[in-house]
Amino acid sequence: MRNLSRPEIRTSLGVLAITCVCAGVFLGLGQTGGSVTHARPGSDLGGPGDCPIPPCTRYIGPEGREFCECPTPTPTPSAWKGVGHASGQDAHVPIIEGKLRSSWWYNWGYKNSRQRYLSNPCYVAMVSCIGSKYVENLEAHAAVEPRNRTWLVFNEPDHSGQCDTSAVGAASGYDSIYDQIKAGSNGKAQILVGGTVYLVTTIKGENWWTEFLDIVQRPIEGIHIHAYPGEGPDGSFQNPHCEPFYQLGGSPAEALTCLIPQLEQTYQFFQNQPKTVGKPIWITETSLLGRGHFTPEDMRDNFMIPLLDWFVTAKNGQYSLFQGLAWFSDNSTNAGPNAYPDSNLLNLDDSLTPLGLEWKEW
Repeated sequence: MRNLSRPEIRTSLGVLAITCVCAGVFLGLGQTGGSVTHARPGSDLGGPGDCPIPPCTRYIGPEGREFCECPTPTPTPSAWKGVGHASGQDAHVPIIEGKLRSSWWYNWGYKNSRQRYLSNPCYVAMVSCIGSKYVENLEAHAAVEPRNRTWLVFNEPDHSGQCDTSAVGAASGYDSIYDQIKAGSNGKAQILVGGTVYLVTTIKGENWWTEFLDIVQRPIEGIHIHAYPGEGPDGSFQNPHCEPFYQLGGSPAEALTCLIPQLEQTYQFFQNQPKTVGKPIWITETSLLGRGHFTPEDMRDNFMIPLLDWFVTAKNGQYSLFQGLAWFSDNSTNAGPNAYPDSNLLNLDDSLTPLGLEWKEW
């Protein structure tokens, strides 16, 4: 189901309020039908690119700069669309926001070279792990306007090659990270925690989340998870339910048939937990990471399109708390340029791949 219409919502908070377009990173609120006008924000509103997102209220901030504030944001139907910006190329940001018509994106960080994005209202910041390497001047960074952005906490804490943090350590770290983000943002930021690569349909995934939720003290405002059907080509993680789809010559269609029931079971798991019931769930990474095992056309027709069909139907139906989905990735350089040619949204020359051309239509 391709959804090409986007609502236009106007908010007026007084005679001096001016509506503007800024990021719909607060998902999970009401939706309205209609069409949206794409605006190109100036540098004072967050950088280049067309950002197809709901309007908010413009106000004058420190040093006379103008910012967008969304005290009661209402997302468009396509506000769920996100992209993992893995290429690290600044030139891809306006493509993600413009040609790919994505409402939000992230790059696994918030500080150092990444902090230049913090004023971009389409940017979703991430604290990828615990410890001083990852948590540095967090309160000050969270104070950068727009302070009501969404923050993601943790990137694959259950993966030995990524954050690799026990549930106990993650719970303690989250409590501290939560306090710092809330203090810096004056309570405006929305925080989603998780980033786990093992779904709760696996023993490892269920054990990690159960222990984390038993220990964590701060509120859970939302959850984010990764959704990969099978074993990574490098053997770095496994989903035993779908393991054959890389090792035994399986297809994208078979992988998706395996994945969707697991996502539905994962959804139900969080509805059965007192700390997460009713909370929004974002899928912040998904694809097959085939590394050339499949063609882009096969990935598009037999994985991406039916996955997005399912997602849009689910979020508008009985799985309404699924409210964000990010594709991995624009063009990942994690394993070298064009490492995942069958799942990238962008070619090396920045043109859209068959998957990118499909993605922009949703």
